[in-house]
Amino acid sequence: LSDFTPLKYSGGLPFTITGAIVSSADITPVNDGSAWEIFMDTVEIKGSNIPLLRRVLDDGLKLSSRELGSFLEENVEQYSNPKPVFETTYLDDM
Repeated sequence: LSDFTPLKYSGGLPFTITGAIVSSADITPVNDGSAWEIFMDTVEIKGSNIPLLRRVLDDGLKLSSRELGSFLEENVEQYSNPKPVFETTYLDDM
């Protein structure tokens, strides 16, 4: 664009979209009970500052990340659903 006009463009949208990401997941103890495993379920966007987008998103549009992950596991050989493990380590235990 700057080759033909005095305007410059740095990329991205010329406005800001705001909102909150709301995630839900299952949390279960690992076999020995020393940590927790998290398995994502859904992801939603709530409270957008763009009226029509806000209405669509707040009416329950959500990404079912668990179903998407299961689909990918069945169809992409190298893929496995991530299940991060959260563990607390106390300095006294070291």
